[in-house]
Amino acid sequence: MSYRTTGRLLITAGAFFLSTFLSTGTFGHGLIESPSARNHFCGVITKPNEAGTPQAQYPVCAQAFENLGTQGYNFMSVLTHHRGRLRPLPPLSPPQTPPANEAGGVTPPLAQHVCSYDSESFDGNPTVWDQPIDWPTNNLQAGRNRFTWNISWGPHFSDTQEFHYWITKPGFQFTVGTPLAWSDFEAQPFCQLAFDRENPGANPDIVARVDDAKFDTFCDVPQRSGRHVIYAEWGRNYFTWERFHGCVDVVFGGGGTPIDADISVQPAGALSGAGSVVLDASGSIGNNLTYSWQVQSQTTDAQYTIADPGAAISTLSFTDPSAAGSVTVALTVSAGAQSSVETAVLEHLPQTATSAWVFEQVLTEARTLSAGDRVNIRLVLGDGTDVFLPATPLVITAANSAADAWPAALAQAVNALDGEVRIGVLNSADQVVPAPSATANNVYSKVTADVASVFLQVEPAPAPGNCAYEVVSEWNTGFSGKIVISNTGTTAIEGWTVNWNYSDGTVLTEVWNAQSSGSYTATNLSWNATIAPGASVEFGFNGTKGGATAELPAVTGSVCQ
Repeated sequence: MSYRTTGRLLITAGAFFLSTFLSTGTFGHGLIESPSARNHFCGVITKPNEAGTPQAQYPVCAQAFENLGTQGYNFMSVLTHHRGRLRPLPPLSPPQTPPANEAGGVTPPLAQHVCSYDSESFDGNPTVWDQPIDWPTNNLQAGRNRFTWNISWGPHFSDTQEFHYWITKPGFQFTVGTPLAWSDFEAQPFCQLAFDRENPGANPDIVARVDDAKFDTFCDVPQRSGRHVIYAEWGRNYFTWERFHGCVDVVFGGGGTPIDADISVQPAGALSGAGSVVLDASGSIGNNLTYSWQVQSQTTDAQYTIADPGAAISTLSFTDPSAAGSVTVALTVSAGAQSSVETAVLEHLPQTATSAWVFEQVLTEARTLSAGDRVNIRLVLGDGTDVFLPATPLVITAANSAADAWPAALAQAVNALDGEVRIGVLNSADQVVPAPSATANNVYSKVTADVASVFLQVEPAPAPGNCAYEVVSEWNTGFSGKIVISNTGTTAIEGWTVNWNYSDGTVLTEVWNAQSSGSYTATNLSWNATIAPGASVEFGFNGTKGGATAELPAVTGSVCQ
C-alpha cells in the first residue's frame, strides 16, 4: 500500500507515511487562530523556547509557560472525548451511542478548568492556557464576526459535527491572578452551529476551507464593553466524540468594523525549487486597512523577498532551488489603533529530478532532553489515522540526552524500521543518514507518502517525587493540613504544581508557602521552587470541614509518582 502527498499550506509543516502500521488511532487537532485563542498566541506564535528571549512576539507567554513549558508544544491538543459544556446535553439520535462518560444517560459534571476543559492530554490538570495571567487580547466588535479554526494538525472535515461559543456575562471583570470560572460565563452559548458532512454548504455560517485545512465560522457576538473572554468548542461526531476547547480574550471598543487578518497563498501548497507565489490579504476584515508582510525562514532570509510588503496582494519570491525548510509568512493588518496578526508556515521543498525522497520537515529545534524522557514521532494520515514511530517510544538515557545526540538516536530507531520514512541528512547518494547534530536532521518520505502532518512527541520522564497529604489537626468544624512534596529522584526538581479536590464540600480558608488557585491547585513560590534529591518542601492550609472528619484527598501533579 502506498500513499501520495500533495503540497499543503500548514501552520505546522511536514508529512510522511510508513507502509507497515505499527500503532494507530484517530485524532483531529486544532485551535482558533483568528481571533487568536490563548494557545495560538502562546504556542503557535510564541513558542516555549522563545519565552524570555527577544524572539518572543508575546513576552507574557513566559508567565504561562513557567513550570509548564513542555505543554506549550502541544498547543493543538486541548481535547476531550465527550459532548462538552452545553447543559442540558441534547438528546442523541440513532445510530449514535453516547461517549463512555455519558453511559446510562448520566450528564458528566462541568470541568474544573475552563479553557482546557480538564483536557485528557494533560491528565485534567490546569494547562498553560488556564493560567490567570494578563493574556494578549483581540479587538472585537459586537455583531457578525468570523472565528477561524486551523485544523491542519488533523483535518477532520467528514466527521465534524458542531461549533459552540460562550461569552462572559455583561458585568464580568477580568482579574489577573483569578482563574476563570463557569459562573463568569452565560449559561447558554451565544452561537451554536451544526455542520452537515453530507452537505457542507448547507449552513452558510460554516465555510469548510479544505485546501487550507481551516473552518471559518460566523457568529453574532452580543453587545459587551471592555474586556471579556469567549470560550469555544469544535466537536466531532460519534465516530470519536473528540472535542477541542479554547479561550479567546477580547476587548470591545466603540463602533466600527472589527479587524481580522486573513492570508491566502496562490497556488496553495508547498513551495518547490525556485519561483514565486501570490500572497493575498484581500479576505481580511476591516475598513481602511493597511497591510504589512514579513517573511522569515529556517535557512537564509535573503533567499525570500516580498515584492511590496505594504500591499494587500503581493508576491513572495524564492531563489534557491535546493532550499529545504519552513518559511514563516506573517501578515499584520491595521486600522487606526486596532490591528490583527496572522501567520502561516509554508514548506519549501528542494527541486529534485531523480531523488526518491521528499523533504517533509526539520525534526526539531535545538533542545536537551532528560534521562527517562520518551520520544517518538506521530504522523496523521489524510484520513485522520495516527501512526507512531517507533511504536514504543525511544527512552532517552544520560548518554544520548544531549541536544546533538538524541535526534540521531531517534533517527536510527526510525530508519531501522526500513519503511518509507527516514530521519537524517540527504546525501549525494540519495541516502538519508542520521547526523550527530541538534538541528541538521530532517524528516524525509518517499514520494508515495500521503498524510496531513507530523509531530515530534516528547513525554517527560516519570515524576521523581512523592506528594503526601496530611491532616495536622482538626476541631469542631475546621482543620489544619499540609502537603509534603519529596524528591525521590537523582536530579533536582525545578518548580512544582500539585492538584487535589474534596468530595465532601471542604473549603480552604487559608494557604501558606504556596500560590493557590481554584479548587485546588498549588504552585511553588520563588524560594521553594527547587527541591534537591532526597529533600522535601511542604506548604500548609486551614479549612472548614465538609463532614465530621477531615477528608484525605489524593494529590496529583507532574512531580507526584
